[in-house]
Amino acid sequence: MSPSSTRRFPPAIVLAVLLPALLAAGLWLGGHPEHLPGFLRSAFVHDRQSLVVDEAIERIAHDYYRPVPTSKLNDASLAGAVASLGDRFSHYLTPNEFKEFNAPPHFAGIGVSVEPLPRGLLIGRVFNSSPASRSGLKAGELIVGVDGRRLRGINPEKDRRPAPGRIR
Repeated sequence: MSPSSTRRFPPAIVLAVLLPALLAAGLWLGGHPEHLPGFLRSAFVHDRQSLVVDEAIERIAHDYYRPVPTSKLNDASLAGAVASLGDRFSHYLTPNEFKEFNAPPHFAGIGVSVEPLPRGLLIGRVFNSSPASRSGLKAGELIVGVDGRRLRGINPEKDRRPAPGRIR
């Protein structure tokens, strides 16, 4: 072969082809650090404890005697971490629990909190978007009867009966 028949690619073309391939490989390895060699993994993944947690979750999900969804294990891990704070006001909500928590309220009753008084039930709070708020009930009002039934001396926890009808 003559020197004129061998083709040499200019360095710019080689770089233009090689650079995106290297970039794609780097992005893939960045998302999958377990495929990196040990010396590189320790150089790029700083939090060894999270690797231990991830490995434990993966092993349980794949090696436990029955199938356990990874999402369930992740939720349990996060719930345990939040519970370990010892703060009674801090709770982890799963994605489904969070969705339900943020959903508009729905009520099994009329949507009020009450306090029993000798003459009836004193409304302590009327919940937004409840049947009680739509009907115009207000905190501080006294409910003395429901559908012709007097509420004098009623215990709202003990005397729970469905009583559809009008409130007086």
